[in-house]
Amino acid sequence: MENKSTPEETLQNLVPEKELMGILGVSRGSLDRLRHEKQLPFIRVNRKSRLYLESSLMKWVRDLEIVLDRDA
Repeated sequence: MENKSTPEETLQNLVPEKELMGILGVSRGSLDRLRHEKQLPFIRVNRKSRLYLESSLMKWVRDLEIVLDRDA
């Protein structure tokens, strides 16, 4: 079987929910709200467990970035 995974698709690039809570400094409830309100991308492993792909998280963060126009 040929491995067609790109670096961002490997299992090593999955972030567990508890680790992401620490990275973002948020509670589980806040993470739930981010998933529902901000379309935070995730992979549902089972009813209570979710994983997050690093590349998807980085895109989500970039999409939230705000650049102020200092000339305005």
